Amino acid sequence: MGIDRASLDPAAQVWLDRAQAGDKQAQFDLGMRYVRGDGVPQDCEAARRLLRRAATRTGGTIWVYSPPVTTGGSGRVIPVDGGPVQPGLQTAEEALARLNVEGGCPKT
Repeated sequence: MGIDRASLDPAAQVWLDRAQAGDKQAQFDLGMRYVRGDGVPQDCEAARRLLRRAATRTGGTIWVYSPPVTTGGSGRVIPVDGGPVQPGLQTAEEALARLNVEGGCPKT
């Protein structure tokens, strides 16, 4: 995620662990902390990355192209199980839209 763990207070470090594990609510909560500078340095780009992850649907079947292993062979497309489908959070999508319209984090 590109977040400096040392710059976070202990509570935010717990949110970071959960966010990195794919917890969409934790991604949203940590993103909003970055918007406000609550226990973390205020950082709009980190907030956008986290909110985008929280707003994006994940899981389900993904299709991966496997190139041919021999000269003249043909490649194939393989289904890969990406785990249970997790819909994106509507609240994260709305917060991301507000952040993009405002052009930056609100001054604290």
